[in-house]
Amino acid sequence: MPPMIISTFPCRDHHFVSLPKKETGGYLSRRIWKMQAGSNIKFQLNELDELRNEAYENARIDKAKTKAFHDKMISRKSFEPNQKVWLFNSKLRLFLGKLRSYWDGPFIVKQVFPSGAVQIEDLKNNRILIVNGQQLKPAITNDIREVDF
Repeated sequence: MPPMIISTFPCRDHHFVSLPKKETGGYLSRRIWKMQAGSNIKFQLNELDELRNEAYENARIDKAKTKAFHDKMISRKSFEPNQKVWLFNSKLRLFLGKLRSYWDGPFIVKQVFPSGAVQIEDLKNNRILIVNGQQLKPAITNDIREVDF
C-alpha cells in the first residue's frame, strides 16, 4: 500500500481526507481550484446580499424623507361649527379648464371630528355630508363693518 498524506481541505462530511501520494498530483489541484471557485462564488453572493440590504435601507431612508417633506406641506386647517366653507369638487368632468370653478358651496360646518373629518351641511338642499378636512377651505364673507376712529 502506498504511503498516505492528509490533505488540508475538508470534504463533504467536513472531515479531512487522506489520499495516496501518487493520486495527489492532478486531483488535489483540481479539488483546490474548485474550492477556491466555490468560495469566490460565496463571496460574490454575500456581496450581492450586502448590496441588496444597503439598497433596501437607502430606499427606506428616502421614503421617510419624502414622507416628512410631503407631510410638512400639508396645511393644518381648523374649522369651527357654523363656519362657512367651500368644498373641493374632484369629480368635475363636464367643463374643463377655466370656465368652471373647482370649489362648490358654500357649506356650513356642523361638526369637526378628531380624525380630521368634517360634517358639513349644504345650504341649498340641507344635505349633510362628511368629508375630509383637507377638501375644505374657509369661505371669505364680504361683511363690511364700520370702524370708529
